Amino acid sequence: MKISDIGDRGGPQRTRQTDRSNQSSEGKRSEKTARPDGDRAEVSESARSRRALFNTAMNLPEVREDVVSKLRDAIRDGKYEVATDRLARAILEFENGLPR
Repeated sequence: MKISDIGDRGGPQRTRQTDRSNQSSEGKRSEKTARPDGDRAEVSESARSRRALFNTAMNLPEVREDVVSKLRDAIRDGKYEVATDRLARAILEFENGLPR
């Protein structure tokens, strides 16, 4: 493939526009990114939703302090009870997954 007519464009130029002709009855839109030479990409509603969920997850605290605090209090007060059957099952499942 031969690439020609690169010229002095100063890098890729992008324009962002909303294509209202692609709206469905639910009001979904697709964003289109177009370049002067006619190339374009559409970003679906699903992709925008996934990006928003990803951004939300990345902004969550790494440690859920409220849960840790409740567990700490229960252990300190002697009210925390270990579900021994669940613990045993988890240990067995873990050991079964180890390479031998």
